[in-house]
Amino acid sequence: MTRGWERLGKLLLVVVSTTLCLLVAELVFRVLPAQSGQKQDEDGIAYRFNPFRLDSFGAYALREGATAVHATENFQVEVSVDSLGLRGPERSASGPRDRTRVLLLGDSFAFGWGVEYGETFGARLERRLVSRDGAVEVLNAGVPGWSADDQWIDYAQRGSQLGVDLVLLAETENDPQDLRWKDLGLDEDRLPVRTRSTHRVVDHRGRLRNVQGVPSLAFPGEGWLRGHSYLWNAIRFRLTKFWLRSFHERSVATNPELEQAVLGRPIESLEPEELQAGLRASAKFRLAYHRWLRTHLEERARADGARVLRLLVTFDDQRPYDAGVIEGLHADCSAAGPACLDTRDFFEASEFERAFFPGDGHWTAFGHERVAQRVAAWLVEQPELELSLRSSAK
Repeated sequence: MTRGWERLGKLLLVVVSTTLCLLVAELVFRVLPAQSGQKQDEDGIAYRFNPFRLDSFGAYALREGATAVHATENFQVEVSVDSLGLRGPERSASGPRDRTRVLLLGDSFAFGWGVEYGETFGARLERRLVSRDGAVEVLNAGVPGWSADDQWIDYAQRGSQLGVDLVLLAETENDPQDLRWKDLGLDEDRLPVRTRSTHRVVDHRGRLRNVQGVPSLAFPGEGWLRGHSYLWNAIRFRLTKFWLRSFHERSVATNPELEQAVLGRPIESLEPEELQAGLRASAKFRLAYHRWLRTHLEERARADGARVLRLLVTFDDQRPYDAGVIEGLHADCSAAGPACLDTRDFFEASEFERAFFPGDGHWTAFGHERVAQRVAAWLVEQPELELSLRSSAK
């Protein structure tokens, strides 16, 4: 009997000690992102761009209250995130009634990759426009690397509660392509309730890392750990690096037979496995599902009492994307009439060097200024919004 109690006591000691060690490690990894924005190297200070965090529903999000310096060979800018997870100055969850509230959804173009917050086209719109009720407030909910699944989840979880009058969706030409690298948790209507990127992961320092294939580590509770534990995601990131050193991911070629099967049926009738396989194997199906998500987001926003407009972002990127998908997006924008503005002709060929950063193709401060001018004029032409231009604003 005494020996049995001794064994139970030792087991309990091991469990308690292990739990305490894991809790301390988790605390350390939670503190790390806020403390690791820069490091000293032989050339001086090197900055880590680390404003990201794990998310329980989306692949990742901006870390509330984060400040970071984003430095490359082309730019060095400061990035701040408010308590709502939006880029820019502090905003309230429910806006003042004496102003028109705009929610800007999108990826790195809406976020303002490579430019200061005040230089982003969203911030410039806020300064340029005035409403019948007073000022215009633009909430920047853009997050680098997000696609339509992330935007749908974010609007359902957060955006719909912000009391906005207008949702401005900045849709980028490569958005459908990004759906290829997502593992989706779907509801009965085949809308995502959770999403996981297989090509992007947030490391333990809060940096977004691009990798060629994140291994599936499915076991009971792994989804919860991925959404809540910084320690687990640090381990997961190390396992990913080991995986990539040890194995080579095979690219998924278009499967015409599968493509025809999924394209010939309503999306809501597909089994989750069929939908996921379609996203992996067919550019046409990725475009179809992107449209499906976009339509549902627009319907949800209208049900919340918000107007919905789209901005189609064309960018100077040399990577190959499916030409049919890109032309499909431009055809959608044209068919939407005044509800969509296409940026394809915003810049003359002679202006490309001033308008786009070399290499990654994002807008420079000059590019954002041009976009803000065109978008502001377009919004003023929307009679339901009752907006006008300030007499002097940049």
